[in-house]
Amino acid sequence: PPPPSSTCPHAQEHVPRGNSPPCSVCPFVQNIQKGRMKGRGGELPRGRGRRGPRAGAGPGSASPGATRLRLRQGRSVDMPTLRNLILEERMNPLFLQAERFIVGVEDAGAGEGQLLGGGQIRAIGPPDGGAGEIASVIVRAGSRGQGVGGRILDELLCRNADGFSSLFVLTTGGGADFYRRRGFEVVDTAAVPAPMRVEQAIGSLVAGLARGESCVAMRLGRHPAD
Repeated sequence: PPPPSSTCPHAQEHVPRGNSPPCSVCPFVQNIQKGRMKGRGGELPRGRGRRGPRAGAGPGSASPGATRLRLRQGRSVDMPTLRNLILEERMNPLFLQAERFIVGVEDAGAGEGQLLGGGQIRAIGPPDGGAGEIASVIVRAGSRGQGVGGRILDELLCRNADGFSSLFVLTTGGGADFYRRRGFEVVDTAAVPAPMRVEQAIGSLVAGLARGESCVAMRLGRHPAD
């Protein structure tokens, strides 16, 4: 893995975790962004996750002049705001647990500013080593287009790479490119864990009525080496 950067301009945007350096490029996320992740059937590489360095600059990073962002684990006090943001977008408001979330908040120097977005990964099936679903990824309307959602997703992948054999996400057709840039591929409904199939059917109904879109399933897939 690359050595930690002591001069990274985003150093103040990260919250150190344990003995990890304040900022470096997570090799797991770096491989996704470069299209070099390898695996079988969407299987995640082992040994690159919770103990690895934090996600740094890349496709999901904020552009120059964008709001300074601080990433941290979700707290119970965040849930009313997250639930309201999710409901506003007609997303699934069920299965929200603070400890599974990564949230992005404005970096206000000595304190925190407004909560800008969040996302979670929840287990589908066996709690250890089974499939996981990326869910509830949401960004406040006024903060979109600044890399907030990408930073949140990168951090979710970085922290949870060790915990699941494969990762899935349900999204509308308009959101597929966002996940495709991070190595996700559209898969047939038959390839999705059974509990997610009902959710996909309901999601397609809601998205069709609200926006004329369908709900597609995607899985973190395999990329050839450069």
